[in-house]
Amino acid sequence: MINEISLALTSIKSATDIIKGLVNLKTEAAVTEKVIDLQSIILDLHSHINLLNTEFSKVLSEKKSFEDELNNINDWSVEKQKYIMAEIDAKVFVFVHKDYLESKVETYWLCAHCFEGKRLKSIYQLKKDEGYQKIYYCPSCKNEIIIKDPNYSLADHIKTSGRRFSWVDKY
Repeated sequence: MINEISLALTSIKSATDIIKGLVNLKTEAAVTEKVIDLQSIILDLHSHINLLNTEFSKVLSEKKSFEDELNNINDWSVEKQKYIMAEIDAKVFVFVHKDYLESKVETYWLCAHCFEGKRLKSIYQLKKDEGYQKIYYCPSCKNEIIIKDPNYSLADHIKTSGRRFSWVDKY
């Protein structure tokens, strides 16, 4: 782009020199020759200005692209502040809404991998409920987490003759 600016300035200087020279010329042939030179320089100048305009358009496009990317980063930063990483089971981390910690109401869990790495809010979905544990998966990255039920007792779920009993009842 600097090269085009330099060429445009050189063309303008040449055109100025020719115009000054026209004033001093006496014959019509010499004037015609200088007019032709001037037209050639003006065409070159026009070409250089078009190149500058093209380069300027590219720079404006890149600037808009950078501004859009910066806005996306800023928007994500604001959204990210609404969530906090929480350990929902032993060594199982997810992102939960900050309001969840204060109100203790049911919430959704966001995949930490997608949230941190992809800037994506992907909600874990229940894949399988086996009673003593639940398996959840992330639809985006297919990551799975296993949540064990601390209140599950195998003895409470053994059936004999169609009825439930506790191991304690046996003794």
